[in-house]
Amino acid sequence: MILRLLFRLFFIAILAAVALGVVGVLALPKIMPPEKVKALAIENTKKYTGRDLTIAGDVSFSFWPNLSLEVNDVTFANAEWSNNKEMVRLASLSLGLKLLPLLTGKVDVDKFIMLNPVIVLEKNSAGKGNWEFATKEPTEKVEQKSGEGSGVEGFITGVSLSNVRIVNGTIVYADVNTGDKQKISDLNLEVKIAGIDKPISLKGDTVVNGQKITLDTTVDSPMKLKNNEEAKVFAKLSVAGTNVDYSGALRKVSDDYNADGDLKVDVSSLKDLMSATGSTNPLPPQAPKKVNIQGKVSAKGSKSIAFSDAVFKVDNIEAKGSVAADMSGKVPEIKAAINIPLLDLQPYLIAGAPAAEPANTDLKAAPKGWNNDPIVLAGLTKVNADILAKVTRITLPKTTIDNTEIALKSNGGKLTVDLKETNLYDGKGKAYFVLDGRGDIPSISQQFTLEGINVGNFLKDFYHNEQVEGTGNVSLDVNAMGRSQLELISNADGKGSISFKNGKLKGIDVLDMLKQATLASATIGNLFGQAKETQVTELSATFDIKQGVVHNNDLNLVTPLGLVTGEGEVNLPSRLIRYRVTPKLDLKSANAEDPTKPAQPNEVKAAGFSLKVPVLIEGSFDAPQVKPDTKKLLTEGLQIEGLDPNATPAEKLEAIKKGAKNLEKGVTSGFKSDAGSSVDGVLQQFGVPSGLVGGFLKKKQPAAQPAPAQPAPAAPVAPAPAH
Repeated sequence: MILRLLFRLFFIAILAAVALGVVGVLALPKIMPPEKVKALAIENTKKYTGRDLTIAGDVSFSFWPNLSLEVNDVTFANAEWSNNKEMVRLASLSLGLKLLPLLTGKVDVDKFIMLNPVIVLEKNSAGKGNWEFATKEPTEKVEQKSGEGSGVEGFITGVSLSNVRIVNGTIVYADVNTGDKQKISDLNLEVKIAGIDKPISLKGDTVVNGQKITLDTTVDSPMKLKNNEEAKVFAKLSVAGTNVDYSGALRKVSDDYNADGDLKVDVSSLKDLMSATGSTNPLPPQAPKKVNIQGKVSAKGSKSIAFSDAVFKVDNIEAKGSVAADMSGKVPEIKAAINIPLLDLQPYLIAGAPAAEPANTDLKAAPKGWNNDPIVLAGLTKVNADILAKVTRITLPKTTIDNTEIALKSNGGKLTVDLKETNLYDGKGKAYFVLDGRGDIPSISQQFTLEGINVGNFLKDFYHNEQVEGTGNVSLDVNAMGRSQLELISNADGKGSISFKNGKLKGIDVLDMLKQATLASATIGNLFGQAKETQVTELSATFDIKQGVVHNNDLNLVTPLGLVTGEGEVNLPSRLIRYRVTPKLDLKSANAEDPTKPAQPNEVKAAGFSLKVPVLIEGSFDAPQVKPDTKKLLTEGLQIEGLDPNATPAEKLEAIKKGAKNLEKGVTSGFKSDAGSSVDGVLQQFGVPSGLVGGFLKKKQPAAQPAPAQPAPAAPVAPAPAH
């Protein structure tokens, strides 16, 4: 925009100066005095532009051997509505015309130099530019015969330009409506043309935002452009290591130009290019470094541009397809359809990024509160987009995603991203995301379903969580509204589920949770650690979210030593948790010699029972605690399941004794408490009366003791109903 206006004004200035020289030749029977030339220039400028021309410096004019004009310290007034008094200021203007060619009607400019020009270009609130002059129409019309010219136009038969230059120029552009402001400094421009129907070349350089820009352009015929015909153009633009090459056609249409040809853009440093455009936002270290674009381009002035048969390359990522941008409306409209064989995202997720921190196994390290700063989504209203990308393979640090189709749409402030069904993380999945910034309160919705995936790799890549291993399913459907992160969390509603098999929970040992809970209360930091883990045979849970509170009542965690169930809620806005975990130590599945191993078939009957001990995890995210659920123990008692209802009392006692020995050997080993390591001592700390189980662990009485005539009375422990 700014360069196009500059070229227009530049050529107007050349033609005005040339016309002045030609008029001088036609009207001069003798050499005109310099003061007369000065007065003539001021008078005609006012007549045809309505603005004042001031020449404060010296004026020199010579007629022989060539026509020469030089004026110093020149200013040209700005539009009346502008706050800037001057539109143009020149240190000097030098014009030279070869005299002999003028006698045949040919204008041969051998010198036109503008030294240190300062040009101010402005648009007011009505959209009018200060380069639009209030020219006056001639009061008299002269009849002309067909084919005849009049005045200067009829006299001139050809034009050639050499040594036409702008030296050390400054251009300032401002648009009141858009707020757009630009400044070009250190502008040097040279123009050469052998004739109006011959090629014209423009070469120059300037500095924009501290970066040097060079331009080299050739147009095969300015006359073709003047007559609205198609001209061939070759142009090269270089800035901050970026080269833009265009070869094709150019045609003037109304007040603009259309172009059709081949375009090549080579960005060697995206960081330097962003600096050259005036961007103050630094690129992250892992941002792309290089960009290359090649293809057919079709542009209709400043209204639209389209790429076809294009090849886009970002670092080592290559894409093919078409992109079109329509700038004729209030906001740009972008449409694109591209195919990407391999989208390797690893360099942008790893290279240059901060060193990965260890998995967060200490919940004390969690952030202390949600951000309540306003969410700014104004950028969504700046452009509308409809983009379809088909990717054969996406490479992530831990997995690959195959045969993906992504549809991205943005319209009026609403962004939708639709990930069609794809193969990922050794399974398959699909996702749909909406970010709506059209109303006063932004809203977000997200749905995704993943089946048969590597859950651990998925959680690591997307949530930076490395505490899970296994294969399973994940689903989430959540909606939220809010002006900040805190409001979004507080208004979140939805549901979800997770399930996986044959894996691990890293950083926590569920059995150690039971041990630590015997200390009556333990901070959760003592239960987590990189060296701890729980083997998982199967895990499943569903949850719902209401006003930011996550509810779950069906956690089932199957381990080699038994089942762990869970229920409770996590209050996300308040950052509080209250969750009950109930380990069920199933001695039926434990080996008598080594309870960490599955039982052998002939030992199942001997083991005999399972023990359920409820444990509470409650408190703030920053300092939650783990302790036995004494209230549930006191109201429901110790839960012992699995005793054979058809067994005799003696067989039940023997089963409990056998199982308790296994429990003591396998589960309570390592319990650290004042009550010692016996099962009886452990259970005391869960509110179980002393001696309830301990008596069963004593040595057997001598065999000579007479057997009772009647069946022995039942043990003072009432077995819970089997589940």
